[in-house]
Amino acid sequence: MWQDREFILAGSAEGAVIDILTNLTPELPADCIVSANMIGFVAYQRRIVISKEGAVRVWPKIDRPRIDIDVYGERRTPTEQMADIVLASLRRAVGYSGMGLNITDMEVEVGPTRVPDPLEETPRYFMSVRLTTTPGTPLALPS
Repeated sequence: MWQDREFILAGSAEGAVIDILTNLTPELPADCIVSANMIGFVAYQRRIVISKEGAVRVWPKIDRPRIDIDVYGERRTPTEQMADIVLASLRRAVGYSGMGLNITDMEVEVGPTRVPDPLEETPRYFMSVRLTTTPGTPLALPS
């Protein structure tokens, strides 16, 4: 019966990338904000926005989420350098364990591409990576 099958949570790929960039990437500028939203964004601010855009689930133990990353900055060159740091950090993160998952592989689907913000004219670089993850230690649900 279906009730006898193991219940498997995939973990938070978006949360893992935010954790990696916030806590395991000292190369990023100290004033860079890493988040999953644009709340409080000010033009020309150093900000990295992470969003999970679906996944390819290989049942039952492997998840392949696509992570889209927008990197904003004050000028084109420093923003491009931050995008390169993000990509290098995610390559280095293969083997990461946290946020309820383990990262076992990372592929670049769209490399850093300059896409200026049309509303603010703020320099922006966009990229997409595909992570391969397996379940890790389950996250505790908020009370």
